[in-house]
Amino acid sequence: MLRLTHRRWAPAAASTIGATYLNSSDFALQYPRFTITTHVADAGLPELKECRALYKEEPEANRKQCYALVERASDVFKNMNGWDESEAMTNVVRSVTAAKIQLAHEGKGGLVANPATSAASSQIPKLQLSLFTLRESFEALKASKWTHGDVAQIDIGCYLVGKFVESYAKLTPRRDPGSVDRDRLVPASDKPMLQTVMDQINVLLRLAAKAAETHGSHHHSLKYVPIKLTVLKAILTIALQGDLYKARDLISQACLLAESLLGGKASMLEDVTLDPITGILLLLQAEINARIFNWSHFPKEMVDEEVMLMFQRACEFYSGKFESTAANAGIMDVAVPSRANYSVPVDAETAPLDMVLREHYETCLLSYGNFLLSAPRSNPKETIFPKGESFTRNALIAIASGSDMIFDECQAAKSLPIATARKQSEAALDRALKLNRKLLPEKRHNEKAGWALLSLACCFGDLRDYLYATGLMSNATNTFRDVYGENSEEQLFLLKLEERLLNGMGSAKESETRLHKIKAIEEERLAYTR
Repeated sequence: MLRLTHRRWAPAAASTIGATYLNSSDFALQYPRFTITTHVADAGLPELKECRALYKEEPEANRKQCYALVERASDVFKNMNGWDESEAMTNVVRSVTAAKIQLAHEGKGGLVANPATSAASSQIPKLQLSLFTLRESFEALKASKWTHGDVAQIDIGCYLVGKFVESYAKLTPRRDPGSVDRDRLVPASDKPMLQTVMDQINVLLRLAAKAAETHGSHHHSLKYVPIKLTVLKAILTIALQGDLYKARDLISQACLLAESLLGGKASMLEDVTLDPITGILLLLQAEINARIFNWSHFPKEMVDEEVMLMFQRACEFYSGKFESTAANAGIMDVAVPSRANYSVPVDAETAPLDMVLREHYETCLLSYGNFLLSAPRSNPKETIFPKGESFTRNALIAIASGSDMIFDECQAAKSLPIATARKQSEAALDRALKLNRKLLPEKRHNEKAGWALLSLACCFGDLRDYLYATGLMSNATNTFRDVYGENSEEQLFLLKLEERLLNGMGSAKESETRLHKIKAIEEERLAYTR
């Protein structure tokens, strides 16, 4: 486990500048090293040359045209017999597939063919995107040929496995929001597919470790790749084997890799250099232990104190570097710079780093608040949300298990009255929302704000504050619509929680209205996936 005291930040250029995460698992799922302009080889095909030129010129305006070009190129290469047996062809197909997926995910709608009309590159809602991504990424990952030493192919491969795991977690959650059913298990028929991807992750881990060793001193971002892949392996281990202890060990391995690759040892030393991503790794440790703890298997109003301390350490990793006159006020005041001893001059270059630290702090607060919000009530008559309810789509927490093994470890049992749990949950979520408003005053409808509003609405609904809960839920709905589009997987997730909330508060008519909306979206999704 990472243990932290005094520390210096790594150089700004060596950090995760510009990388912000809604959930801790996004660190492992996102691979910004891959870009269309640098990683898509044209292979002598005019369509790919034109695509790269158009995308470099104006990505947003030319996105639909770029997708059409990439789609045609993909058809050309995949129709060649034995493409997956040729190293060169496999490299091209992987790069083209990664480009298709990236283009499809940009914007509110997906640029994928609509089965109902057979129209290529039609703009449709995001309901199909996860299934599209899963199929496309797996098709490209089935080929076992790799060019050893080609860093570009490592980047492309990492992007594909990240997208595969992300989409699989969304398509195969432990439980639908608001559902009283038991946690679902990963279908046995999926195991061969998951094993194939796990094999590719293991290959990429070996290649990435070598690349980090050879080129890491000149290209620091390569040092993050083995760490990301190890966390990714932990998430996929849950789906493939259902062994949460093994997943926890892998996350611990990722922390050790961070210590060795990013510089400094996270121990009780007085003067060590740590990268800002260390706090996200602390959060991952807290979350996997929270999943192992599993509220539903313990006496009500009891908590694992060690898990709570893990969440608090993750939060304090970021807040501790700002002036703390009262309740870590420094990190909440965006005008106050951190007290970190940067290895570069404190100027405009380091200013974005302070924003990243605050963004990561917000991620930690959201996760901690959701953990406390999931504490079950002891009186069934007072319960709105079922045991084990999850208010997040964080892959580490939400992905279905590959076995029916029961995990219920508690390292340090402590009494936690439900009133205290809800109060602390509200405080963490409210703090996250307030910080978000300060960081993005001109963009109130943003992703993190939407999820903070949703969780706060559920918190106040559980406390039977009908007016405040419905007001927050309305704001969350509008934010989700602006961020994700009208009919999206995320909107469906919100609607299911909202229906459960309204039903639990006695608003039967409004609850029925939400059920009709849910049914309409699910029917639309089925039309795309037939």
